[in-house]
Amino acid sequence: MFRISTIAAAVLMLALISGCASPPPPAPVAKPHRTAVTIAGAPNGTILVVDGVSVGDARTYDGNPRMLGLESGTHRLEFHLRGKRIYTEQLFLNDSGGSITVVVGRRN
Repeated sequence: MFRISTIAAAVLMLALISGCASPPPPAPVAKPHRTAVTIAGAPNGTILVVDGVSVGDARTYDGNPRMLGLESGTHRLEFHLRGKRIYTEQLFLNDSGGSITVVVGRRN
């Protein structure tokens, strides 16, 4: 009888200790809203570079059906054609989402 109550007490103590040692669940992390960016007026073969990373043919993001999703903050869009930068635009996006259209011109 003494042995069973000792084992039961040990199991109960381990259950209580392990319950206290469990970390709390992580708090949910809010994901930033993205702004849908559409590109218009890019000549054939224009390469789009966003924040120094090439994302491919600029005409891919004409809004039909694809758009470029950018998080809030400052972004630099560069448009390159045949190895030359033909247009640069700096975007300042807030966290409200929405959409904008960047019209590619031939200035720098």
